[in-house]
Formats: sequence, structure tokens, C-alpha cells
Amino acid sequence: ATWPELIDILDRKTDSDLKTWSEVWVNTPGRPNISEGSGSYQRTIIHTDPSGNNRIWPQSFEILSSGEDGTLSHYVLSNEQTVLFDASFNQYYILPNSDGIGYGLFEAKISDFEIWNNLDEVAKGSLLINIYENLLEGNIDPKTYFEQLQQIIQTEENQLLLNLALGHIGTIYWDAFLPEERDAYSVEMEALTWHLMMEQTEASRKRMFFSTWQSVVLSQKGLEQLHSIWNKTATVPALPLSENDYIGMAATLSIKAPEMFEEITSAQLANIENPDHKRRFEFLIPALSNDQLTRDEFFESLKDEQNREIESWVLSGLRYLHHPLRENESEKYILSSLELLQEIQQTGDIFFPAGWMSATLGNYSSDSAVETVRRFLTEHPDYNYQLSLKILQSADMLFRMNKIQNQIAIN
Repeated sequence: ATWPELIDILDRKTDSDLKTWSEVWVNTPGRPNISEGSGSYQRTIIHTDPSGNNRIWPQSFEILSSGEDGTLSHYVLSNEQTVLFDASFNQYYILPNSDGIGYGLFEAKISDFEIWNNLDEVAKGSLLINIYENLLEGNIDPKTYFEQLQQIIQTEENQLLLNLALGHIGTIYWDAFLPEERDAYSVEMEALTWHLMMEQTEASRKRMFFSTWQSVVLSQKGLEQLHSIWNKTATVPALPLSENDYIGMAATLSIKAPEMFEEITSAQLANIENPDHKRRFEFLIPALSNDQLTRDEFFESLKDEQNREIESWVLSGLRYLHHPLRENESEKYILSSLELLQEIQQTGDIFFPAGWMSATLGNYSSDSAVETVRRFLTEHPDYNYQLSLKILQSADMLFRMNKIQNQIAIN
């Protein structure tokens, strides 16, 4: 049976209009925008279709209100454009989708964090996601959210929420910020994450902060600290490090302190005991090189199918090539990567094309990178439809971050 046949059968068994439900939820793209209305006498939720087609995505979710009457829950069935819910105007803050069940772009403001301490863990997670989604839409200032996240990671106990907040910090730091903004925050973030790492008593939490610290570190002092941990002249108390951890630090140092590339990769290769780890690192060394010609040769080597045999290694190599600190030197690989995509599909695993494009485009935000992708798709109108969708999917963050950075530059 096909999906339409299944819906037709079930539609005869219920009073609900399943065909209309299926049309909007399954057969058409997009998501609703859900925001608080401005009614005179009752609080309302407005359900709008950003495409202008007046679609409604029927769904139920929780709304949390907070104010003079305390923090209250309200469950609504959003099946019309305007839905009333029972909350007085003494409730200053309205948090839609506080149970995380709803689907759409829910209105969110930085001021919502004023009730952070009144929220349960699910509502906190929903708020972080709502704010992040609005940031990607250009509705939230990255700098303001980044500073709010800096406060949250200092007090949050729940590891899932902490991990989510740290992930958003990484995305803003490397993708949303212009290089000068990143530089302005780098020393502060290094000090903060180092301090929080050293404060932790649980190894799992310590590792979260260590990973973030290693990601954001850019200063000479910070890189010297990382180098000392890597060469084992310093340790992080109560944080056991594996061989893979040391390999990861070697890769980070090779990119961020390129003058030490030869010393670090040679020493690291000599210290690797696991033969599979050694083979992987040998494969990746050219991608980590401080020499542009060597990196060019590595990329050219990937055009040979035999050199793409271990796809996870290839994706790691691409991520190193396209590290944000190397964007100016590596953007030239984008067009060739697009031109190789059909061959990648024909010769690789089913998931490899999406991975190939994500590793290529994931860290870019420039006008020229956007133009390269747009022009490629325009010049290939008969391109494989599924592959064109993978390109667009992988380029989504590129397009969004380019829009955000252009907004920042204008302001």
C-alpha cells in the first residue's frame, strides 16, 4: 500500500480530516511560524504559513507563562490561525512549546532567559532550541546569545543542557562571528572554559569543557598550554586522555600553530601504538600540513577512487582542509568537490555524498562560497535531483551564516 492509500483507509475511520493533515505535514515542505498574538482581552497564539499559502499544521503543545501569578502551564490545540489560551496579562513571559512537542519556528526572545531559573529541564532545552532556531533565521543577535550562553554554562548542572549550550557556543564562535568578533572573544572564552574545566569533579563534565576549550583556543598562551598537555609535560587533573585524544590535540595544534606542524606530527606518529590509528594519522598528515601545495596535492589525491576507500578518513581530511582558519586558502576546493559529487555517489557508500558536501561546506559563510554553490546549481539545471538536494541541505548553514554575517556587517 502507498501512503495515500493508507491515509484514505484511516480517514474513513475517524472524524478528523486526515487527508488535509497528510497534505500539510507529509506532502508539502516548510514549517509554521508560531508567535504570541496581541489580542485586547485574551492571550492568543498566531499560527502563520511563511510561504503565504495559509496552511495550518494541526498540533498540540504546551505554553508556559510566568509573572505575578507564578509559572503556569497551558496546553493548546493549534489547529486554526489564531488560538486563545487562558493566561492573564499579569503573566509577563510567554514560552511556547515548553514541552518540546511542537514543530515549527516558535517565537523566542533573549529576554526569555530572565525566567531560566523557573523552568524545568525540558523547558530549558526547548528555550535553547527556540533561541537557536531564531538565530539561524536572523531574528537573534549572535553576540547577545553568545554572552547569555557564557552565563548558562557556568551554572547549568544538567549535562544534556550543558552539552547543547556548548554546541551553540561553538557554532556561533566559528560560524556566525566575523573573524574580528571571534578574536575579540577568544581570550575570554579560553579563560572561562579552562576555569570551568578545572572546577569540575566529574570526568564527563570536565571532558565537555576540555573539548570546548581545545576548540576555541587561539592565543599564544592557550596554545602553549595545549602543547604542554599534548607532550605530557602538563596534565589536566582527573581527566584521563586516550591515544585518540592526543591525536586530536596534535591535529588542532598543527592547524592553529602551523609553525610547529613538522615537530608535532612527527612526534605524534612515533608515539601512536595502535596500527589502525597510525595508518589513519599517516593518511591525514598531508591535510594537516602547513604547506599549501601539500594540501592541494592531498585534495587532488581524493579524485582517485582508491584514495577514498576509507570514507571516514576522507571526511576527517576534508574537515581539516576546510577548517575555519583556512577558509581563504581552501575555498577553491569547493567547486571541484561539487564537480566530483556524482562520482562520489557512484563509487561510495550511500551516506558518503552528504558527508562529502557537509565536510566541504560546513564552515563557510562568505559571499563567494555562496556564489560558487548557487552558480553550480544554476549551470547544471538537469543535475541529479537527489544530489542537488544534498548540496542544498549541506549548504543550508552556509547560506544562513552568510546572511547573519552580512547583517552584522551592515549594523
